[in-house]
Amino acid sequence: FHLRPVGAKDAETKWQVVPMERVEKLHTYKTALPDVNESTQFYVTAESYRSGRFQLDVYDPLVLEGLTVVTRFPPYLGRPDRVEKNATGDVRAPSGSTVTLTVAANRGLVGGTLLWQGGGKQHLAAHGKTATASFRVAQNTTYTYEVRDSMGQVAKSPGPSAVQALGDEPPTIELQRPTGMLSLTPLGELTFEATVSDDFGIAAADLVFRRETKPDAPQERLPLTVSKNESGRQTVRLLLQFENLEPAVQPEDVLTWHLEVRDRKQQKAVTEMGILAIRHFEVWS
Repeated sequence: FHLRPVGAKDAETKWQVVPMERVEKLHTYKTALPDVNESTQFYVTAESYRSGRFQLDVYDPLVLEGLTVVTRFPPYLGRPDRVEKNATGDVRAPSGSTVTLTVAANRGLVGGTLLWQGGGKQHLAAHGKTATASFRVAQNTTYTYEVRDSMGQVAKSPGPSAVQALGDEPPTIELQRPTGMLSLTPLGELTFEATVSDDFGIAAADLVFRRETKPDAPQERLPLTVSKNESGRQTVRLLLQFENLEPAVQPEDVLTWHLEVRDRKQQKAVTEMGILAIRHFEVWS
C-alpha cells in the first residue's frame, strides 16, 4: 500500500510504503491507517501489478459552535432589540415580536432547516459558516434545527427549544391618596398618588378633571411622574397647587376627577371618580 499527502511533488516526496496483511479469502489483503489527518493519494501494488492512483479526502466533522437569538419587539413598545449570544434557543417575547436565529458551525454551510412542532419546516439560509432564519412570535410552540455542509454532513440542535408568546395585558392602577370627599381653598394644594403596574412598562399617567360648575367645560389633564421604561409595579404622583391652574379656580367650583394610566399599547386603566369642592377662604371676625 503506497501513500503520500495530496499536493506532494512527484520528484520531491517519496511514497510511504505500508505492508498489507493477508486475510483468509483467496488473494485478499488489508491494511489500516490509524491516524489520517490530511488528504492522501494512494495506490496498491502486488508483485508486478500496480493499481491506478486514488485519493482519500479528509475533512473536519461538522460541529455546531453557537446560536445567536435576536428579538425585535413590536414598535409600539419602543424597546431596543434583545441580542442573546450562545443562547439555548428558548424565546420568551410579546406576540408580534420578530426573532432571528443565527446558527454558527466550524465549517462552511450550504443550508439548514427549522423543524417546528406539528411538522412545519422553514429554510435556514447559509452565509459562510452561519445559517439564519426569522420568524414571528404568534403562539406557544417548540422547534429544533439542523444545518448541512457541502460534504453532506448534518449537525442537529441538542434538543427542542421553546417559544413562549406573551400577551400584552392592560395596566392596573390602585389609588393611594387622596380619598373621600375633598374641600380646599383656591390656594390649597393636594397630592395625588397611585400604585400602577404593567407587564411591559407604563407610557403615561394623568390626573383627569373637569370643572363641573362651568358650562361646557373641557376635560383637562395633568401628568403624573412615571418611570416609563420600568415594568412591574411603581408609584406615580402629582402635587397639584391650585393657584397654578389656568384659568384659576374660584370658591364654589366643583371638580370631578380620576387618575388614568396607559401602557405603550394605549390600553388604559382608571380609578373611580372623585369630587373636589373649592370653598371660600375662612373669615375671622
